[in-house]
Amino acid sequence: AFPELDLEDVNGKIRSLSEFKDKVVLLDFWFTGCGHCEVFYKTTLSKVEASLGLHSDIAFISVSLDQEKIKWKKSIDKGTYTSPNAINVYTKGLGFKHPVVTLNNIVGCPTVILLNKMGKIQYFNTSNLYQEQTLVEAIKELQ
Repeated sequence: AFPELDLEDVNGKIRSLSEFKDKVVLLDFWFTGCGHCEVFYKTTLSKVEASLGLHSDIAFISVSLDQEKIKWKKSIDKGTYTSPNAINVYTKGLGFKHPVVTLNNIVGCPTVILLNKMGKIQYFNTSNLYQEQTLVEAIKELQ
C-alpha cells in the first residue's frame, strides 16, 4: 500500500489517504514552473477530471512540491497545473525532501500514481497514465 500522506490542503486541513478508502485515487506530483507538469495537466489530467471528476468513487489528489505556499496557492488559482476542484495538498515547503517523495523514490515531475480502492499502487508513473484515453481506461478498470 502507498504510505499515508498527512499533507495540508489549501484550507490548512490535514488530508490523509485513509479518507479515501474505497475510492480510486490518482496522485499527481508537480511544482510551479514544471513545463511537463503544465502540459500533462492541460492535455490529459484536466480532461480526465472533467469527464470522470463527478464520480464519487474517484479522488484526484494534487501534490505540490513547491517551496513557497504563496506560489502554490497562486498556481491553483491559475489552473495551469491543477484544478481548484482537485484535492490540492502541499509538502510544507520540503519539496523533493518530503518523506512522501523520498519514501516513494519520486525523482521528477510530473509523477502520476494510481491507487486501487484498497490503497495499493496499481500503476506508478507508467506510460498509460499520461494519455487521456489510457488514463480513463486505467481508472475505469479499478472502479
